[in-house]
Amino acid sequence: TIATGLEFGTFNGAMWAGGFNLDAQSVVGAAFATGLAAGASGILVAREASPTQGDVEVVRSGLLWGTIAGMLATAIVAPDVSSQSFFRASAVAMDLGFLGGLAIAASFDVSRNRDLIVDAGTLGGGVAGGGIAILAMGTGNTGRSIAAGTLVGMTAGMLASIYFTTDMDDDDDERAPPMAALVGRDERGRWRLGTPGPAPVLDGLGRRVVGATFTAVGGAF
Repeated sequence: TIATGLEFGTFNGAMWAGGFNLDAQSVVGAAFATGLAAGASGILVAREASPTQGDVEVVRSGLLWGTIAGMLATAIVAPDVSSQSFFRASAVAMDLGFLGGLAIAASFDVSRNRDLIVDAGTLGGGVAGGGIAILAMGTGNTGRSIAAGTLVGMTAGMLASIYFTTDMDDDDDERAPPMAALVGRDERGRWRLGTPGPAPVLDGLGRRVVGATFTAVGGAF
C-alpha cells in the first residue's frame, strides 16, 4: 500500500506538472511532493484499513491499465495533440483508474493471484492486438492504428482473463460468509452469497424436533 502511494503518486505529480508545461525543476519538485503525500496517505490506509494483497493489486492494476488506456485513447483520438495535453490526459486517466480500482477492491474480494493472471492476460492481449494491427496494415501502418489494435487487444485480454478466472477464488476460505446464511456479511462489511444450513426447530418445551429453518441473511455487524 505504501509503495503504491509512493510510486504512482510520484508519476501522477510528474504528469500533471508536465501537463501544465512547468520547467524541469518544477516537475521534479511536484513529483517529489505528490510522492511524499501519497506515501503518507498509504501509511494511513495501511494502518487503518489493513487492505489485503488482493485489494492492493487491484488498485495497482487500475492505476497501471487506466494510465496506459488513457495514453492509447489519446493517441487514437488526437494523434497530433501537444505533449502538455497528452500528459494531462494521461494523468486524468490514471486518476480515473485509481478510483475504479478502489471501487472494485471495495466491492469484490479478488485474490492477488487472480489479479496477476488478469494483468498477464491484459498485457498479452495488448501485445497481440498491436502485433495483429502491424501485420494487417503492413507498410500502411500508422501510430493510430497500432494504438487502436493495442487498446482493443488489451481490453479483450482483460475481459477474457476476468471471465476465465471467475471461479478461481471460490475455494478461498476468506470468501465464505461468517455464518451459514443465504447472504452473509463479513467483518469488513462485504456481502457475499453463502450456503445456508438447516437449523433444527424444537417444540415449545425443547423436547423434540418439529422442523428446520434456513437463515436468509446474517453476518457480523
